[in-house]
Amino acid sequence: MKPVRRFAAWFAVAAAAIALAAPATHATLVHQYTFDADNVHDSVGGLNGTVVGTLAFDSLDPKQGTKAAVFSGDDYVDFASSAFSASQFTVTLWVKPATSSLSFVEPFIANKGGGGVD
Repeated sequence: MKPVRRFAAWFAVAAAAIALAAPATHATLVHQYTFDADNVHDSVGGLNGTVVGTLAFDSLDPKQGTKAAVFSGDDYVDFASSAFSASQFTVTLWVKPATSSLSFVEPFIANKGGGGVD
């Protein structure tokens, strides 16, 4: 078989394999919370959070937007239990800890009653 025919045969097999492969899944922004308006407003998906405790808002050093939420003590944001129904999702956030300890990381992601952090 000539090199050109070998390449054509290989290319046809590769194209068929690619066509049979599952389509790629692309990430889509589902929720966005900027904390710019002294509340937990979802500017993309409409799933607003409920502040539990007293959540302060600081405008001294936000990395994006005009304000930053300041969590201290037992303050947190609660969402409906079905808010994140996907089996896999990614959370991205800016964090400026008041301490150099990494113990602040654990409370950010919690799954009530689902085997996560309570």
